[in-house]
Amino acid sequence: SGECGYRGYCRGDVNINQCADRTYYNCIIAVGIGLNYSLNELDDHLGLSVTLKKKLRDAMQEYKRINEWNFIHSDPLFNYAL
Repeated sequence: SGECGYRGYCRGDVNINQCADRTYYNCIIAVGIGLNYSLNELDDHLGLSVTLKKKLRDAMQEYKRINEWNFIHSDPLFNYAL
């Protein structure tokens, strides 16, 4: 039985659609790797990940502070539901 050869070229009695599918998937993977590399370069240049992580940390601290305030200042039955 045949199978897809190098770079998706078919050889033997393999269905041409199987080779086309493999080539298509390989192309998607290559585009994904290239896009990931480009986005990492952009992030390194702009520092977006560092900023995002800092903002998430700040938001979690604020969320915790608000929940503590709500726990102290709310009805005991309401606190039980939390």
